[in-house]
Amino acid sequence: MIHWRTSARYGDLRVRELEEQTADNQVIIGLDTRDRWDQDAFESAVTAAASLYIYSLRHQLSVALWLPHTGLLQNQHTVLSALAAVMPGQPQAQRLPAQSLIWLGSGDTTPPMLPAGSLWVQWPNAQAAGNGSTVMQPALTIQSEAPLAEQLTAELIS
Repeated sequence: MIHWRTSARYGDLRVRELEEQTADNQVIIGLDTRDRWDQDAFESAVTAAASLYIYSLRHQLSVALWLPHTGLLQNQHTVLSALAAVMPGQPQAQRLPAQSLIWLGSGDTTPPMLPAGSLWVQWPNAQAAGNGSTVMQPALTIQSEAPLAEQLTAELIS
């Protein structure tokens, strides 16, 4: 496993480093498009999906976006175009991937049965927040008054 060309250049032995990527290392971002979204919360969730996708690409992670009406998307142009066009209330035709994912969803709707190791990021509805309704405890609840980037950085990326 010695990299002879690099070893000759630097005058000491250098070991070839092989990078191995498997499907288990893939980051999958899922966006719930059921129609129980507050308009501002949905826009924030779409922004979060795009931000997480670009962050993963910049850190050379294998990343995909899952939408209920398209399934898995991986090409950057395709992902960003799909996010630009996505609207709440689109039909759910595709099954969830079997791998764990980061699920971005409305606080009004309990997420579907997520694969083991998944993380639910919830945007609570402003009306539901005051009525004492109980929903499944998410791993991360986005607060509308706090900057989105700071919340994602603190909880998801660290």
